[in-house]
Amino acid sequence: MSRKTTEELLEESTDSETENNDDDDDDDDEVVSEPEDQCIMRDEVDGDEVESNSEDDLDNLSEIEISDKYFTSTGRVYVSKPPRISRRAAQNIVKEREGLRSEGKVATIIESFEKFFTPEIVDSIIKYSNEEAIRQKVPGTSRLEFLAYIGLLIFMGKESDSKTAVTDLWSNISGRFVYTATMSRTRFQQLTKIIRFDDKTTRNERREFDKFAAMREIFNKMNSVLPKCYSAGMHTVVDEMLSLFRGRCPFKVFMKDKPGKYGILIRMLTDSKSRYVISMEPYAGKNKNAAQQTNSATAVVKRLVHPINNSGRNVTTDRYYTSVDLAEDLWNNHKLTLVGTL
Repeated sequence: MSRKTTEELLEESTDSETENNDDDDDDDDEVVSEPEDQCIMRDEVDGDEVESNSEDDLDNLSEIEISDKYFTSTGRVYVSKPPRISRRAAQNIVKEREGLRSEGKVATIIESFEKFFTPEIVDSIIKYSNEEAIRQKVPGTSRLEFLAYIGLLIFMGKESDSKTAVTDLWSNISGRFVYTATMSRTRFQQLTKIIRFDDKTTRNERREFDKFAAMREIFNKMNSVLPKCYSAGMHTVVDEMLSLFRGRCPFKVFMKDKPGKYGILIRMLTDSKSRYVISMEPYAGKNKNAAQQTNSATAVVKRLVHPINNSGRNVTTDRYYTSVDLAEDLWNNHKLTLVGTL
């Protein structure tokens, strides 16, 4: 056996390593090529599945969207889920600060009284009352005496003396000293008879269009002052009050659920937090003249919310006033929202 030189051994080892590397490369090519084919086939299959699933999902979504919509005979569409809102609507943004306005700030009780019972209103009542005093042939009144008379009426309401006979209030035995110190009982009764709030000579003409004609002028003046003194908060309420009255009145109403049953119905818009009255409107019954304003629940609410139009506030109403038409009208034309029961 011949001996191999060192050079021959090195050449053999180099050739063997080269062959081994070539075999390994062939094995690697076979291993890699197979997953590539598998991956391509998997992508093709998954793509078909995704396309088929997406078509089924679209069909299901369309069925869900149709099932969530309810169509009425009037053409209105109701949905069970609210729409997505990307930004707050103008109907939900209140830009005014809640509280007293600059015109509503006072320092004394007299100033507070004059904010609502303005000098213009007082002068109008004195003017109409003195005209009636001439017709009844009794002495007229002055500004000081008239304010004293109003003060006694407020005091009677505070002390619950309105149901007590006038003779007892001015009695030296059971009466109060404040009444006798202010004016005599005879003079108080005279002022009660001559007090007027409108021009009596034109009342019959105005009453053909408005049953509330005897009080309409003074009432409107006081109503216009209310929103100038206070800025309501975000939430307001429309409700009604029955002012108890059992005398003769063409628009006196009967409400069995109210404590007093009979009286004059006054509807009003108030601030839900402070209970401040923003606007009010009396119910004057139905007029025969065609030019009358409608007394429907929707029309009443739209007239009451006039001082807060386009302010982004919310209005809460009870079942009598609430309707879908009213909610849409307040949203679209007044920039207000509505909460109520149906």
